[in-house]
Amino acid sequence: MKELFEKYIKRECSKEEIQQIVAYFRNSEELDEFPTIEAVSELLRSYPDMEDVSAENIYANIVKKPLLSKIFSRNKKIAMVAAIFIGILTTQYIFDYGLFKTSENKIVSESEVITLELEDGKVVVISENDEKQLFNTSGHVVGKQQGNQLHYNPITNSEKLVYNTLTVPYGKRFEIFLSDGSQVYLNAGTSLRYPVKFIKGKNRQVFLDGEAYFRVSEDKTHPFIVNTNEVNVKVLGTEFNMSTYKEDAEIKTVLVEGSVIMYAKNTPEDQTTLAPGNIGAWDKSKKRINTSQVDTRLYTGWIDGELIFRNSSFSNMIKKLERSYNISIQNNNTELDLKKFNASFHVDIESVEEVMNSIGTISPIEFEIKNNEVIIN
Repeated sequence: MKELFEKYIKRECSKEEIQQIVAYFRNSEELDEFPTIEAVSELLRSYPDMEDVSAENIYANIVKKPLLSKIFSRNKKIAMVAAIFIGILTTQYIFDYGLFKTSENKIVSESEVITLELEDGKVVVISENDEKQLFNTSGHVVGKQQGNQLHYNPITNSEKLVYNTLTVPYGKRFEIFLSDGSQVYLNAGTSLRYPVKFIKGKNRQVFLDGEAYFRVSEDKTHPFIVNTNEVNVKVLGTEFNMSTYKEDAEIKTVLVEGSVIMYAKNTPEDQTTLAPGNIGAWDKSKKRINTSQVDTRLYTGWIDGELIFRNSSFSNMIKKLERSYNISIQNNNTELDLKKFNASFHVDIESVEEVMNSIGTISPIEFEIKNNEVIIN
């Protein structure tokens, strides 16, 4: 328990270790009095960033104990223990409900920050302004973070296949250099599971949910495979974009250079080889791959923050705008959904309001923006 307390003070506890500490406090006979909900509320009021975290929720969902008193004990020792305990409960609440502390000590939800899940299940926040080393559970350095990039070392001390998972929320983009030198750009609303180190004699396999652009280092003896729920892409060394968002009707692979093989996960023999400039689109309803020639820039501009639309329906534009700007768009103008647009926007330069005004020059609309929601009338 002493080791766990020391880890807690250093903010190094995993979710499971926090639960062990909570269990200890719940079952301890050394505590004369249990912290009350009034004490929880009082402590939370001293932290401005915790205003949105309900003391009642913490009490109802974690403490699950009857109120033993309505007055915080005046005994200093008990008050100190209770305060520590409330801090631990709050930390577990943050874990359980997808809340995290940033480097500025601000509490934010999981949907607002880039997170890295390590091999032991511990989830850490990746701040785009940080520079730090990445460690495995044995304490060895496996890579480093430099701003909005993660770089994994080509050599580590482990021959065991160990995975990390990077999750990028709406409104953000990020970049990873894998241990084999392959470069992966992750778009908004994307999660990538990948080995900390690729193992000799095994395929280089990653698992994608969302959208990513891959620059794969060539290695003919170790094929690189991108796994999704329904289709996989196999390459030896090439550049391509892959989009697998659950809400889309198709899983799309656009080849920029080299060659890729796209095949159905359940029927590997059903495969298609793409040439540069080709798109392979897996129809989720018909369970088949359709191919055609495209302008690859339309599918890769997001890497530089560009959203490019050509003959796109407004309903399809909405999806990309919501992901890129981390907003919700409620369209009450049914006629607008049927219209086709040619447009381009730069999410790093143009605000949501500027984007909506630009759309209004093509098709007059009335809209209002409330917090992170755009309402079109």
